[in-house]
Amino acid sequence: MSIERDQLASMSDEDMVDLHLVGTDGKEIGCIKPFLAARSPVFKGMFYKGFREQLEDRCNLDFHSIVIQIIVKHCVCNELDFDPILQTEMSMDEEAAFLIGLRKAGNYFELGEVILQVEKKIVELVVKEEKMRYAGLLLAEFMIRDEDDGPFWDLLFQLAVANPIDCFGLGPETGEDHPHVHVHVHPSVLARVLASTGKCTAVACLQTWFADKNKTDAFDDHEKQVLCNIATNIDLRHLSFQQLSKTSKAAEEGNFSLFPMEKIHQAFVHRGGETPIKIAKLVPRYYVYGAGMNIVDGVYVWDKRCRQFTREAEYKGEECVFALRMSGKGNKSKWRLDVIKFVERRGLMSGGLKPIHHFYQAPLPDLKNEMEVPLAEIARLRTTEAPYDTWECDKEGDEPSPIVIPINLPA
Repeated sequence: MSIERDQLASMSDEDMVDLHLVGTDGKEIGCIKPFLAARSPVFKGMFYKGFREQLEDRCNLDFHSIVIQIIVKHCVCNELDFDPILQTEMSMDEEAAFLIGLRKAGNYFELGEVILQVEKKIVELVVKEEKMRYAGLLLAEFMIRDEDDGPFWDLLFQLAVANPIDCFGLGPETGEDHPHVHVHVHPSVLARVLASTGKCTAVACLQTWFADKNKTDAFDDHEKQVLCNIATNIDLRHLSFQQLSKTSKAAEEGNFSLFPMEKIHQAFVHRGGETPIKIAKLVPRYYVYGAGMNIVDGVYVWDKRCRQFTREAEYKGEECVFALRMSGKGNKSKWRLDVIKFVERRGLMSGGLKPIHHFYQAPLPDLKNEMEVPLAEIARLRTTEAPYDTWECDKEGDEPSPIVIPINLPA
């Protein structure tokens, strides 16, 4: 080891240095040709097989000087020193770029040990130190370099599939400097990862990224289009009613919609037609959502005589009937949801039972055609901060109004 250290020290002696490797940043790294040629067949060919580098004392390389410095030290001392990358004030994006550049240099100079050690270090950072963002950045970098195959790609890809939000720019490890999704590097990575995560996870990730980015001034049109293109290829019909309801509440941020309300409406109708419910065929059924609370959402039956929607569901451990109807007239009308302990339907319809809970809703104009809401009316929905599964009966101020979608399909 002392001999190797002496060799490294000799490269600081300008009288012994016979070559300067110039990085893409313009900085030069002094070295001695025989030391490099002894470790790398590529360097050996450059210096001793008639190439122009054999006669020159400077050589421009397509690598940053930090990467060249690490490669040169490895050739001389047989060790890979990551400190110039990991022990500096670099951002996580810069660290990832240098690590992948170092791996590329190992491949270019046919230094197999460098490739293995870099991959080992990346896995250690991602798994042990939980810097999941490395996986997303490296996948994007590999995609740019057309290296999206092989066992190392597969490993990073599976990590990204298991942790999509953390890998692409959200999560506690990203810090304040990198709070947003890294969509500008290569959107195809997002699309491929999300295609393997399952529809619900993909929708949740896209909504999270979209909501986060839309709060910043840095959300440009290109990034919006990237997320929209990915969202377009997701079939919302596979989501459950509850997942669709959450999607609809987050579907509109500012003046830009990620999932069009028309697409959500189609998914609701599709899912409603598949939902088993113990009622006679051709009885009008409606899916109610958008009231700000999960417990309100579900498939209701329209009772024309009593002019209310009803469904059976559990509330606080009790089998109950949910009765949703309009109270008041005209512009002063309000939605009202009564939760009634389950008894025979005759008692419910007679109106002689006292509800165990009332749910207050904001004024809403009368809806025509027995509560069938046109598509334009659906687009009026806005998200509020009403808590889920919590009853706020006397809360003042605007509350979200439920949206009623007709299913009208046989049971």
